[in-house]
Amino acid sequence: MLIPDLECVFVHVPKTAGQSIESAFLEFLGETWLHREPYLLFENTNPEIGPPRMAHLTSLEYTTLGHVGANEWERFFKFGFVRNPWTRLVSEYRFRASRIRSPFREWVLEHFPQPGWSDMWRHVMPQSDYLFDSRGRQMVDFIGRFENLLEDYGLLQEHLGVALPKLRKVNATNEIGFMERARTQGLAHGIRGALSRRLAKSRVRRPADWRTYYDNDTNAFVERFYAEDIERFGYSFDS
Repeated sequence: MLIPDLECVFVHVPKTAGQSIESAFLEFLGETWLHREPYLLFENTNPEIGPPRMAHLTSLEYTTLGHVGANEWERFFKFGFVRNPWTRLVSEYRFRASRIRSPFREWVLEHFPQPGWSDMWRHVMPQSDYLFDSRGRQMVDFIGRFENLLEDYGLLQEHLGVALPKLRKVNATNEIGFMERARTQGLAHGIRGALSRRLAKSRVRRPADWRTYYDNDTNAFVERFYAEDIERFGYSFDS
């Protein structure tokens, strides 16, 4: 999210409360989610300018793809949030469970998204890929933690010198998707589609504790695939 009015850039790592943070900034700016495009928050079909959801630009892509000039990048305050890789992956699975239709173990070990230009891949990319360059240099000024969300959100406001709205849990993707479909395909069709998705999602049984999703093999997969995140941010299975 590019916020010129506050001279800052939010590098949105998926499944780290990013939409809640984006919505808070939009509210502060007097904007709504439907008028988010000027802040680089829109769906995209052109790989030359960024990923399928522009909100998920990496820190490097902001400059290499021409969205922020070199001087602006140096001057602007850049920040992002990270999350325990084990809980983040379960959150991603729950988010897509009604479409994946595979048990967690099967999805991780047999159908895990592969590198490429897809929203699925962006959602499971190592978090380090968003916030560091290929030589391991940190590209942002502040990295908050999902586990300390409210405290770090407060530190962010202190640095920017503004009082942002309280964070609210946001599921804007479904809301906006419904509204856009209702506009383009007819209200009745949009309502039927939204209801059917919600019903399908409600049938997906979700264990209360994220730990129950893991066995030795899936735990080992996370340790291997997200090794850089685990070491860099000091995470473990239980922390």
